[in-house]
Amino acid sequence: MGDENRLALQTLEDFYGSLTTRHKLYLKATRFGNILGGLGVLVSLISLLLVAFHPPTRNLSIGAFAFGFILAYIGDTVIKRSLAPPKLSRTEKEFLNVFAARKDLDDYFKKKIDFVKIEAAKKISKFEKHLYNPSSNSTNLWVELIKDRNDSLDILRKNLNERLIPSIKRGDDEEIEKAYNIITKVSQYLQNPEDLNILFDLNDLMLKLPTYTEEESIRSSLFDRYPNFRHIFNLFFFAVFSFFVYYIGVNFSYVSLDTAYTVAILAFVGLTAAYMTNVIKGLK
Repeated sequence: MGDENRLALQTLEDFYGSLTTRHKLYLKATRFGNILGGLGVLVSLISLLLVAFHPPTRNLSIGAFAFGFILAYIGDTVIKRSLAPPKLSRTEKEFLNVFAARKDLDDYFKKKIDFVKIEAAKKISKFEKHLYNPSSNSTNLWVELIKDRNDSLDILRKNLNERLIPSIKRGDDEEIEKAYNIITKVSQYLQNPEDLNILFDLNDLMLKLPTYTEEESIRSSLFDRYPNFRHIFNLFFFAVFSFFVYYIGVNFSYVSLDTAYTVAILAFVGLTAAYMTNVIKGLK
């Protein structure tokens, strides 16, 4: 390995170490706020179930629901006011994931345990699924201006799915070593995603791997092809759960229709609000 490659690898190692330390410090600094927020959501959900299954506790449950909501709000405020380091960006999180896959292959070369390389493949597969491009069919000006990047990312995703991941799972040691070098290049790209040349070089480097189209990862999953459908599914699940609460309240707890309906609506709104809060936090 040349001095230039050693320096580049050391830079990646240092970047991985700094991000890992920052993430641990962030989790430590926001732990109390997260605990408060989690308890608040839990208290609110339990209070809704108590109203449905044990009507005499309705007044107490309404108070508990309000307390849980306030607790969740306080938790969020504590997180915002904590002296925490900056939260990892989506790109930085993906870097940690991909570089961890590289470390898995390091272990594979040392121990020759197939389970380790499968774990590496899972991490790369997770990264590949996050490359979904929701604006790929749009014709607006912004998409036109970033067309080269979008096209290259689409090619990267295809190469990850048809070449890199199958090579890690099924390839011999020589092929896995090529995959190892490519993962290093992916890490370099995630460290500096503004550099399109790294992305172009990465796709060229992928051509050194064979294509496994006959055993392509199963992509027929609706969630894989349409990731945003996951949100629709979760909302549908919340609606079904709320109907279940309504059904139990009317048929087994014998509460009034109005009360059961109100509790069901509160359950749906509470679950949806908690879910959307987590989605929005994940996008930041």
